[in-house]
Amino acid sequence: MQFSSTLFYIHMELHEICVIIPAYNEAQTIADVVSGIKKCHPEVVVIIINDGSNDDTKDAILNQDVIYVEHRRKLGKGAALRTGFNAALMRNMKYVLTMDADGQHSPDDIKSFFRTLDEKHYDLILGSRMADVTSMPFHRRLSNRVTSKLISWRTGCRILDSQCGFRLIHSEVIKSIKLHASGFDCESELLLKAALQGFDIGHTPVKTIYHKSPNSTMNVLTDTFKFIQTYVKSFFW
Repeated sequence: MQFSSTLFYIHMELHEICVIIPAYNEAQTIADVVSGIKKCHPEVVVIIINDGSNDDTKDAILNQDVIYVEHRRKLGKGAALRTGFNAALMRNMKYVLTMDADGQHSPDDIKSFFRTLDEKHYDLILGSRMADVTSMPFHRRLSNRVTSKLISWRTGCRILDSQCGFRLIHSEVIKSIKLHASGFDCESELLLKAALQGFDIGHTPVKTIYHKSPNSTMNVLTDTFKFIQTYVKSFFW
């Protein structure tokens, strides 16, 4: 009976959920990501934000059933997420699911977010890869654990995987929080502000799929410095 109830809830809510995918030079993977989402959940709206790609990212999704938004030049993941959030709010979406375009998030795990949402209506559900980190490079594992601990200490909210961009976010969180960061630090800024404002944050297990994209713009030193800046600023918000 519980399983049937969950399916009913998910069916009723799918039209209120959109998937936001920021993309920068992801022509090789983005079509498969979108196809995987549509295969699992055809009713879900998918919003692609092409963040100034200079490859064939746009052409790769020409025949896909998506909402397409394009930045003329690269503005950063944070800026792409904000563009996506605005597009979702304009369409009165109740929930926003953020995913990466490089295939590191499995569309099969979307149902895990829905299941967790059905059990308890969290304001923000964070995907957690920490049950199996064997495929995650050591430096990523270390930085993730450190940033997760720091955010947990700062907010009093237990954060397991602060660097996971696979998240389900209630629209009220997006409406209530003003985001400024343009890069990957936007994801830490969102967690810090959501927790400090008292939003209820939960977790759901997701697969650890880790491969370094040849177009990856992540830089350990630069992104660590940006995180520190955001963390320090949080004491003055």
